[in-house]
Amino acid sequence: MKKIKIKWNKKGKRISAAASKKELGFLTYFYPDDTAGKRNVEINYLYVKPAYRRCGIATKLLKFFLDKFKNVTWVSFWTAESSEKDKSYPLYHKLGFKDVYYQPDYYRKGVGTRLFVKRMKNNFSLWIKDQKRPLFLPIENLLKQNFIPF
Repeated sequence: MKKIKIKWNKKGKRISAAASKKELGFLTYFYPDDTAGKRNVEINYLYVKPAYRRCGIATKLLKFFLDKFKNVTWVSFWTAESSEKDKSYPLYHKLGFKDVYYQPDYYRKGVGTRLFVKRMKNNFSLWIKDQKRPLFLPIENLLKQNFIPF
């Protein structure tokens, strides 16, 4: 296979991988519509054409994406039905994502979806309202307790 080129369309929130001007795969993303603004980003879709799978294209797309968004606090995504079938999620673990939630029977009986998250910045604290006073906890303490703040 010829050299794979990664192209970023910021306006369209799309990253594509191509060789010889032929698109082989792409990744789309968005900023969640919440109070975090652009501190968090969610991967909407990661796709590689079947003929080009297992060639490192998804890895290149994700590494490029993670490099461009290294200043956000969290990156997250839900797996698609096809990810559950082909078990592509070991790739996400390899890149530092944590499988934090599984929703069974989401697509249909026996086929669920998984939530993966990756913390990009270490200087994040979560404000929690204590019974008597507000409390700021380092996120590391919350992760040890399996508390996910979204």
